[in-house]
Amino acid sequence: LWLALARGLPVGDLRLLFTTPEESSVPLQLPPTFDSMYHMYQKLSKLVSYISTSAGRGLDPDTVLQSIEAFGQDLGQWLKVAGGEKASLTAAALRRRRPADGEVSAEFGAFVGYSAIRFAAQLRTAQQEPPRRGGGLVGLSFEVDPVHAAVARHLIDTAGLAGAGEVWLGLLQDTVPLLDERGGCQCLAFSFFDQRGTTFHEDLALLQQLALVAAPTMLVADNVNKPGAPEFLWHLSHTRRFVTEIWSMGEFASASVEDWQSLSLG
Repeated sequence: LWLALARGLPVGDLRLLFTTPEESSVPLQLPPTFDSMYHMYQKLSKLVSYISTSAGRGLDPDTVLQSIEAFGQDLGQWLKVAGGEKASLTAAALRRRRPADGEVSAEFGAFVGYSAIRFAAQLRTAQQEPPRRGGGLVGLSFEVDPVHAAVARHLIDTAGLAGAGEVWLGLLQDTVPLLDERGGCQCLAFSFFDQRGTTFHEDLALLQQLALVAAPTMLVADNVNKPGAPEFLWHLSHTRRFVTEIWSMGEFASASVEDWQSLSLG
C-alpha cells in the first residue's frame, strides 16, 4: 500500500519518506483518484527538499519553523499554516491552559506539522517548570491524509520533538477513541481545531460524547471565518459550557485576507 501511494508522489525527498532510494526511482504512476491532490503533494515534496537542504536534520524547533515560514513567504510557495498573529494567539491560549499531569493537548488537522512543532516545543519547555511527574507524550495531532501525516512526522522528528509529539493517522471516529485508551477520561486540556470547519461541531460532539474534554479546557478553532464554521460558532454561542472570544486577524503571509480564530474556555 505504501509503495503504491509513493508511486503517485513526485520523485524526490517526499517519496523517500515512504520508500527505499531504489524504489523511489520508479517513474511516476498517478492513481485515477490522485490527480486532484498531486499539485499539493508536489508542493509538499518541494518543502521537504527545501528543509532537507537548508536546515538539515536534528535542528532546533525554531529553525524548522522559520524554514517552513520562509518556504511559504520567500519562495512563493504559500502554505496554509497558522503562523504570524495566529501563532501568537494559539501560544497565549496554550499558556492559559497547558496540560497538567495525565493530560494532553490535541491538534485536529496536522498538515505539515507546523502547529504541532510549536505546541510540542512549548509544552516540552513547560514540562520543566514545574516538572511533570509523568513526563512523556503531551502533544497529539490527528490527520486523515497519509502524505500530510508523513511530512508532519518527518518535520517533528527533524525538530527533535518526536518524544513530545505524535501524529495519529486515520479518520477521527477511529482514532479519537484511542485517546480514551491512552489518556483516560477528561484528559484533553487543550484542543486546536484546524481541520475542515464544516465538521468542527461534529468533532467537538464526539470529544464530549467520549468524555475526553477536561474541565476546564481550552478550545481554539482556526479559519472560522474563511472558509468558515457557522454551525460550530452557533453551537458555542448557545451553550453554557464555554465562554468564547472571537479574534479577527489577517491570514498568515496574506494579511489582506481577513480570518477569525475562536478561543473557548469551559
